[in-house]
Amino acid sequence: MKLPSFKNNCKNISKLSVFAVIMALLMVTVSMAGCIGGGADANVATNGTDNGDKQVGADVSGDLIEIVDTQGRTVKVPKTVNRIVCSGAGALRQISYLQATDLVVGVETIDHDSAFGRPYTIANYDTFKELPITGLGGGKDVGNGPYPEATLVVQPDVVFVVNIDATKADSIQEKLGVPVVVLSYGDIVDFKDEKLFTSLTLIGKILDRSERAEELINTFKGYQADLTKRTQNITEKPTVYVGGICNRGSHGIDSTKGIFPPFEAIGLHNIVTKPGHSFINPETLVAENPDFIFVDEGSFENIEKDYNENPEYYASLGAFQNGKVYCTLPYTYYSTNYGTAIVDAYYIGKVVYPEQFADVNPEEKADEIYTAIVGKPVYSDMAKTYGGFAKFDELVNKN
Repeated sequence: MKLPSFKNNCKNISKLSVFAVIMALLMVTVSMAGCIGGGADANVATNGTDNGDKQVGADVSGDLIEIVDTQGRTVKVPKTVNRIVCSGAGALRQISYLQATDLVVGVETIDHDSAFGRPYTIANYDTFKELPITGLGGGKDVGNGPYPEATLVVQPDVVFVVNIDATKADSIQEKLGVPVVVLSYGDIVDFKDEKLFTSLTLIGKILDRSERAEELINTFKGYQADLTKRTQNITEKPTVYVGGICNRGSHGIDSTKGIFPPFEAIGLHNIVTKPGHSFINPETLVAENPDFIFVDEGSFENIEKDYNENPEYYASLGAFQNGKVYCTLPYTYYSTNYGTAIVDAYYIGKVVYPEQFADVNPEEKADEIYTAIVGKPVYSDMAKTYGGFAKFDELVNKN
């Protein structure tokens, strides 16, 4: 029998091998296609689009919700948020107001290292001091956003920021691959701040704290309504002035504010009408000679020093002559501490309109307000730091 030649045999083997390889590849491909087809919605992750509005690692099965932040940016965030990081003056404060600090996985140095002067930090300091640092915080860090590497380590679901425009927010979001939501924090006039209310409502929606947001907004409105009711029928209003307003640091008696929320809340006649922070000419203060002067305790040491060095000047002011100079807690520390501003309004009301505020004990009212807003009665902590509610001459040269 004639055997097949070696050449023909190799050709046949080669054809069979190629055929087998092709069939094997087809079977693997079909198998893989079946696996992919059966679970694509549950397993395929998105890595963001050109506008960077999707959460890295989020699935496409509908576990995201679309929100519009206070900069008008459309951002997609998880339906359920378990881990958050805050950046900028007022961001963590709003989270604290909404009783959502259990979701915070990193804080800025300013809230990690000290609770000084900030009621929301005092109330939550046992938590904050144990968390990793994800940013610097403070005036030198305005608009920078969180530390990228440190933030990625704690794996937040959402990053909340303030004092950042839309372009910067998009840049941070693209760099982190995490949804970045810009919150608002208005320059308050009274305690019906719609910018703040919009921000709180937005956070409530994202963090499933809508009920608390509504409760808190009603709390603010309720205090403003009460203050208005107590003072709305008063026709003869004394003149007032606030000195020592902190603005990027402490100052002297000439540092003031034209639209001072505690004054505005109870309709007082401020001798300074220029909006925002300013420095009054010392001689103008003498000429205007307000009936009451209030000293912001954030600058108390500066004013005490000047008072001791220039007694003639202070003696020329009627409020100092008549013992009508009172100290208030500083409500601006890493932006506005709304609770303290309301606390000051009730104390000032008690001083200027004792009849209308006869039922108010300022210290007790302060703890009621702090408890409603930050969750704990922290007036004693604030008083320990600054001196608390008192006449100026009761605190001056005390130490």
